[in-house]
Amino acid sequence: MAAWAIVREARRRAGLTQRELAQRARTSQAAIARIERGRQSPSLETLQRILRACRVELRLEIAPYDDHLEGLIEATLAMTPEERLRSVEEVSRFAASAKAV
Repeated sequence: MAAWAIVREARRRAGLTQRELAQRARTSQAAIARIERGRQSPSLETLQRILRACRVELRLEIAPYDDHLEGLIEATLAMTPEERLRSVEEVSRFAASAKAV
């Protein structure tokens, strides 16, 4: 997720205007607007300060890379449209039968 979207969502959750957020985060309304428009990328420290002003936090972690979806995407793209439809139908039937149990 992009920094602009994180800031906008945090501000929305906090129910703050750009001006109110800027005051809490000790920056300008124009800076908040530039970030939310994607015209400025804040440093990690600035992003954390803005989020704290919204009473939320950004949690970062290092985790093993999971590439299983890439294989699924490649396999799906290798299918013909008809094969893709059949695959979706099979999954739908399976889900319906599992739901009935």
